[in-house]
Amino acid sequence: QTRLRHKMVNLSSNIYVIFWISISCGMILFNKAVLSQFDFPFPMFLTTWHMLLATGLTQLLSRYTDMLPGVKAKKVDRAVLKQQILPVSIFFAISLVLSNKAYIYLSVSFIQMLKAFTPVAVLIISYVLRLEKSSVMELNIVSIISVGVAMTSIGELDFNWIGFTFQFTALLAESGR
Repeated sequence: QTRLRHKMVNLSSNIYVIFWISISCGMILFNKAVLSQFDFPFPMFLTTWHMLLATGLTQLLSRYTDMLPGVKAKKVDRAVLKQQILPVSIFFAISLVLSNKAYIYLSVSFIQMLKAFTPVAVLIISYVLRLEKSSVMELNIVSIISVGVAMTSIGELDFNWIGFTFQFTALLAESGR
């Protein structure tokens, strides 16, 4: 019975992951279509709409499922909101707005290539803030990723400095989160 329960948990986790990735891909393509093909030049509005939708869905999850046990146990108080949730939310909102703005100027595939640089930015920020100690292996991995991102940037036919700046700043906000 324990083994069956473990398999069910793994299956439901896999379903959630597949659902999350599918929704994420759909949202990326939707954003690109709305912002560039339909000439909707309001990425802040689009981000606000997404945040409201995410808030509503989170509220539904917290009220009708057991997926957010910290909320039901009242472990989230003002101090946690102010010190942990608010900074993450601000960085997330900045990342979303700037990333959505980048869709006006850059292709989806190029933006996704630039997002491959996020682990590098996280690592660099961790080094600067002394949250992590550097190692030769990590520096080698970071160098390989950086060279790969640089190579894709050089080969991009529709390269735009404005879009690149928006996306790179979004990437820094995402890494700070």
